[in-house]
Amino acid sequence: MNRKGFTLVELLAVIAIVAVLSITVAPNIISTFNKSKKQNFITETREVCREASNTYLREAIITAQAKSYYKISNDTSHALDLSGRSEFKYYVKVNTDGEVIAILTYDGTNTILIVNSSGIEPNDISESDITLSVDTSNMTTTKAENLLR
Repeated sequence: MNRKGFTLVELLAVIAIVAVLSITVAPNIISTFNKSKKQNFITETREVCREASNTYLREAIITAQAKSYYKISNDTSHALDLSGRSEFKYYVKVNTDGEVIAILTYDGTNTILIVNSSGIEPNDISESDITLSVDTSNMTTTKAENLLR
């Protein structure tokens, strides 16, 4: 009798091999995924920094005073013209020279808070700027303003 198919032992052996491979590969995949999310967050923070400076310079023709841009709650009247994830929130302060002097960005997982009165360069923002010491739950513009002082 010539039956085609796999025996139970063969199927169990394949399942065991797949399980061992999954256990060894899964941590690397998760680590790569988390690293990618951090890099994306840093890129978005850099873009907010650039766009705040550019927007200020376009608007400086009308008014030459320091300005803040933010997207923290449902208030979009002070938001920058950016597309991106809805959970990405920010508060940026720009001085009269068009330099970003304070920035707070967060997305529920990562937070960056930088205050530098001499200006923040977007390319200087890195993974080392990600902080865990800022509570962004129930963030308001007043709370963000106080953090950026």
